[in-house]
Amino acid sequence: MRGSGGDLALVKLKEAVSYTPNIRPICLPSASVNFPSGMTCTVTGWGNVLTSVSLASPKTLQQLEVPLIGLETCRCLYKINANPAEPHVIQDDMMCAGYAEGKKDACQGDSGGPLSCRVGNAWLLAGVVSWGDACGSPNRPGVYTRTSAHTAWIKQIIPAVEMSDVRVDQEPVSEEGLCPNTTSQPGPYDGVQTHPGWPQPISPSKPMDHATSNVLTASLLFFCLLLHVLPAL
Repeated sequence: MRGSGGDLALVKLKEAVSYTPNIRPICLPSASVNFPSGMTCTVTGWGNVLTSVSLASPKTLQQLEVPLIGLETCRCLYKINANPAEPHVIQDDMMCAGYAEGKKDACQGDSGGPLSCRVGNAWLLAGVVSWGDACGSPNRPGVYTRTSAHTAWIKQIIPAVEMSDVRVDQEPVSEEGLCPNTTSQPGPYDGVQTHPGWPQPISPSKPMDHATSNVLTASLLFFCLLLHVLPAL
């Protein structure tokens, strides 16, 4: 099953890295940093350019700008034409980026690569390429491990590490209609059955006749009177 949480690793290098114009560090976001839906970020890697199509020589590093997708919208998209035999679970420590229509996405071989988001003059490691369903398929955006969800663990392993506590001054983009499968959330009394012998609920689509209207009015009046009398008992 795809969707196991904690898809993240730390690697200790044997030697220090010498920074150059092409080799630069990236900032780690603190746990409080929130990257809003619709924010454009960049994913890079040397993975496949299409499903089962490898990056051709000389294997130049590829980059792609992708918009972030809210977690609930991403879960909704992955429920469209889902295969019960291969469940996909979007955990709370994940984030999604890409397009509902597909076409642009990370691919096999990009796993472990960075999803970088620019905030002001700083680049932050918002996510790490984790998994997806094929590459660039409709309703299957790329899924990333959200680094800000693992700051405590990173601090535990590397106490000296510094996190960037920045503020992203960008409002989330409305995702209404992005997932056509979106339904209302279930209510607390959904599925509750009436007591045997009690009047059955009336369908909202069925018009009430005059007698039914009188019964409902009398029932409502009795209920109001009961509420008025109870406190006095």
